[in-house]
Amino acid sequence: MSKRKIIILSLVLISLIAVLILVMNLPEKSPKTADETDKIKDSGSFSEAIYTVNVDSITNISFVVALESYTLTKTDSVWSCPEKPNVEISSSGVVSLLASLCSVSYTDSISDTSVTDADCGIDESSDKVTFNSDRGTITLKRGNNVSDSELCYIKASVSDAVYMIKQSTANSIFVSLDSLRNDALQRVDFENIVSIELQNRNCTVSLQKGEYNLDKGYYYSWRMTSPISVFARDEEVNSRLIKPAAAIDVSDYVSDSGDFGNYGLTDKAYYITFTDAKGKAQTIYFSDKINNSYYICVDSDAAIYEVSASDMPFASVSVIDISDRQIYLTKQANLSSVKIEGEGKEYNITFDDNSLISVNGKKTESAKKSSEIFTALCSALADDISTAPMGETVLRFTYTKKDGSVVSIEYANADDRYYFVSKDGTPLYKILKSKINSIFDALEEVK
Repeated sequence: MSKRKIIILSLVLISLIAVLILVMNLPEKSPKTADETDKIKDSGSFSEAIYTVNVDSITNISFVVALESYTLTKTDSVWSCPEKPNVEISSSGVVSLLASLCSVSYTDSISDTSVTDADCGIDESSDKVTFNSDRGTITLKRGNNVSDSELCYIKASVSDAVYMIKQSTANSIFVSLDSLRNDALQRVDFENIVSIELQNRNCTVSLQKGEYNLDKGYYYSWRMTSPISVFARDEEVNSRLIKPAAAIDVSDYVSDSGDFGNYGLTDKAYYITFTDAKGKAQTIYFSDKINNSYYICVDSDAAIYEVSASDMPFASVSVIDISDRQIYLTKQANLSSVKIEGEGKEYNITFDDNSLISVNGKKTESAKKSSEIFTALCSALADDISTAPMGETVLRFTYTKKDGSVVSIEYANADDRYYFVSKDGTPLYKILKSKINSIFDALEEVK
């Protein structure tokens, strides 16, 4: 071996020996002090289970929460409340409860005998949960909240210590029966409702879902079949009937006994029934308004709920609120002529293919003016519904379309301010006379 190689190998060996000596002389990592451990606990990162049980072993849970006592029992995988057999228990609610109950973790504990349970707000009047498990019967008692923290005191029968757990964990264990109810207030597919029946103090209405067709003048998909046969405005049907029922929110659970007479539901006279595309139906019965709320029940259930009046617009809606208020509506391109007779007036309005209109033979000056005339003729909005027999016709609008079809709108005096209105002989509406006079004013500008 050459002298140069011997020198290089010697240097490498010396370097390795130096690294080994350095490593061997590094100081050992000291364990955390008690103060450091306390800091970890205070930061909330420390967590250890008070106990852990098999979730499937829990089949009976007793609660005393906010002075309410009740029990949950499990039979064939179904949870029920023996004290209130008419209450349907939410499966998802119980799953969340069991997830918290089967293993409770604490952040800190007190084993100092000078600190009593009572010092932590734990006594015989405390909220309490007792359940059976594979570790026997376990009882949890909730104490006061820990000052300046998100913790609260808790006592578990598996130990003599008092523990500090997160308030959110305690809130998920010490729950009211109402929080575990399965209200099932939404039992149909509210995204695909095809028919609605409504009866309230103001009206009785039947609605059917169809298809809109702008070419045929079907501007809405909802049809009102009773008390009048007209289109119903889609936006109003959705906002006043469907959406409120789909999102109905219970203010209070008032009874599970089916004592309907105590809450204005004796004969269930007022209701709204929804039927979805699959034929499934749901009926919500409601009382008269009482102290700005309604009492409701669903289908044949015994449960009775209180709901804020603001959440139930369908309980006070009127026919005019949801019906198509257009006296007559079609596309300008479909119209051939309109004839108006009565009240000392006579107009013959014709429509040509150039979007121009003639009134008694005099053509409008511009397409804009023609559009104004068309809007006046086909935009009058009814002010109310009236299906009562009409008196003598005093005014008639006859609309003739280019396909040869004819629609006759007739007006009869209701009083000094209003006309009754019929379409092809069927009474439908009431309208202010001033609105009809505005049509005459527009026509006079051309005549």
